[in-house]
Amino acid sequence: MEEKRVLYCGIDVSKGRADAAVMSAGGRRLENPRLFMDTPEGRGAMAEWLKGWLKRTAAERLEIGLEPTGGYEVHWVRTLRGERWPAEVEVRLLPTTAVGAHRKATGQRTGTDATSAWSLAEFLRAFPGLQVPGLTPEERSLRCWVRRTEGLRKQELALSNELQQLLYETMPFVLPYFRDCPQWLLRLLAEYPTAAKLARARGAGAIPRAPREKVEALQQCARVQQAALPADGISARNVQELAEDLLRLHRRIDQQCRAIGEFVQQQQIGAEVVRWLLSVPRLGAYTAAVLYAELFTGGRRYGSPDALMKAAGLDLIQYDSGDCQGALHLSKRGPAAVRRVLYLAAWRLSRQEPVFRDYYQRQLARNGGRGNAAMVAVMKKLLRVLWKLVTDGVAFDSEHEARWKARHAEVQPQPPQLQPAVRQALQMNESQIAAAPLSQRFRKKVKAATGRKRALAPRSPVTAPPSPASDTALGQKLSYSKGVPNATPTTEI
Repeated sequence: MEEKRVLYCGIDVSKGRADAAVMSAGGRRLENPRLFMDTPEGRGAMAEWLKGWLKRTAAERLEIGLEPTGGYEVHWVRTLRGERWPAEVEVRLLPTTAVGAHRKATGQRTGTDATSAWSLAEFLRAFPGLQVPGLTPEERSLRCWVRRTEGLRKQELALSNELQQLLYETMPFVLPYFRDCPQWLLRLLAEYPTAAKLARARGAGAIPRAPREKVEALQQCARVQQAALPADGISARNVQELAEDLLRLHRRIDQQCRAIGEFVQQQQIGAEVVRWLLSVPRLGAYTAAVLYAELFTGGRRYGSPDALMKAAGLDLIQYDSGDCQGALHLSKRGPAAVRRVLYLAAWRLSRQEPVFRDYYQRQLARNGGRGNAAMVAVMKKLLRVLWKLVTDGVAFDSEHEARWKARHAEVQPQPPQLQPAVRQALQMNESQIAAAPLSQRFRKKVKAATGRKRALAPRSPVTAPPSPASDTALGQKLSYSKGVPNATPTTEI
C-alpha cells in the first residue's frame, strides 16, 4: 500500500502574529518561515499560502501543529479548521512540555520564532497523532471563570497574612482567635481597630455571630494591654481597611462559588461528567466544577487512576542516584486549585462518609497517627473513585466496597520494598559484592537488608539443601575488615 504524501506545518504563535514553516515528509525544509498577522486577512493569507504548497507538491495530507499559548492560538485554530482544503488536513495542539523536551533532545539551542516553527514541524513528523485536547469556547470560559475565582482566594490569603502581620504589632492578643479568619472577628476589627477602642467598646457583643465569651476575653486582654500597645491613627486605619477588604472579598468569593456551582448544574457543559462527580455525597457543586474544568475538559479521559493522580499532582516522585537517595514527596504538578478542593472534600468525607472515614482511620493506624499523610491517602482514594465513576459512567455506591470485601479474601499487608539496586545486589554472589569497589553506605544497606530478609524468612524444622533457584545470599551476613574495603568476606552463620 502506497503511503500518502504528507506536508508538515509548524506554527509558532505570538501575540498578534505567527511564524509558519513547511517541511516535507522526508524532513526537507521547503521555504523560510513566513510571518502572518493575527487578523482576518493575515489568517486568510496563511491558508492560501498552505493551499499553494499543497498544489505545488501534490501532497494528499497536511498536518498543522501549534502550541497552546493561553488563548493566542484560538483564532488560528478556528480559521484553519473551518477552511475548505483541497486535501486532508489535521490541526493539532501539541503538548508544550513534550515539544520543549524534543527541542533539547535534538540539540537545538537557538530560541527564535523561526526555529520554534521548525521545531514544531519536526515534532509533527516524529510523533504522529500526539496532541492535547482542544477546548470549546464554553469550556474555556468556564475554566477562566474558575481560575479567576481561585485568584481571588489567593488575594484573600495575601490580605489575611498582611493583617496578621499588622496585628502582631498592634493587637497581638487577637492572633489566637484569628485562625481561619472568622467573619465575626473581621467585623469586630473593622469597628474597633485598636486595643484602646476595643477596651472601651460597649456594642462589641452585638456583632453578628460573635461568641460572647470570646468577645469578653478579647476585651479583657485589651484593657490589660492597651497601655503598652500603639494606638496611632495610621495603624488603626490600616487594620480597619484590611478587615473591610477581607469582608468584601470573602462575600465576593462566596457569590462566585455559588454562581459557578449553579451554572454547572443547570448548563449542558460536561453534564455527564458533572453528574457522576456529584453522585459522591458531600462533594459540592463548586468542587465538581473545579475538577471538571481542570481535569476533564475537552473530552479528556485517563487510561488509569495513576494517570489521573499525575494530572492532579498527587503522584510520588523521588530522586535516587548512586548513594544519594531522596525522600518521596508529591510532585504537585498541575493546578493547585485541584489539590485544594480535593483536600477539603477528603476532609469532609473522612468525617461524614463511613467508607472514607474507615479508610482514614486505617491509614492513621498504619502510619503512626500522621494526619496529613492519612488525608493525602484519602485524597488519592477519592480520585480513584472519581476515575471509576467517570470511566464507567456509573453513580457512587457506598455499599460497593462492602460487597467487594465479602467476595474477596482479606489482602495481607506487603512488607516494605527495598531499593532496586539493593534488591539486585542481594541476588548476587558474595565474591562479586566483595570485589566490587562499593561505597560503605551501599554495603551497609545490603547488610541491613540481608539481616531483615533472614528475620522475615520462615523457619523450617527440617534441614534441607537449598534449591538451585533460591537466593543463596539471603540469610547470610557479610563482615569486612576495618580499613580494608576489598577484604575477603567471612560468612557468619
